[in-house]
Amino acid sequence: MGINGVGIFLGVNAPEDDDKRVQAMADHIEYGVELLGIEHVGIGSDYSFDHEDFNHELRIHPEAFSEMYTRWGPLQWVPPEGTLTLPTVLRSRGFDDKAVDAVFGGNFRRVAQATHAATGR
Repeated sequence: MGINGVGIFLGVNAPEDDDKRVQAMADHIEYGVELLGIEHVGIGSDYSFDHEDFNHELRIHPEAFSEMYTRWGPLQWVPPEGTLTLPTVLRSRGFDDKAVDAVFGGNFRRVAQATHAATGR
């Protein structure tokens, strides 16, 4: 499972809540680990580098989007540099280096390698 930093999915979408979004990502990671185990959770890389264009379209053409998007106002994301603070947040919550490494690419790498080995690609 990949946990992303999209504000509406995290429940923290106010523009001024960057740090709260990072904490919410950590909350979701912890919950995923609780449900599935550390070996099944990773960081989703969802980030919209054209978010200003996306939010502009959301404002001028709300009818083109589901109410699930429009009711939250302009969408916010944890930017890549915010994601880089997650290891410190996770360590402060008791994650050791092995667990942080698993979440930050190790799990996805393991699955990709197994898939490549199984398919010969």
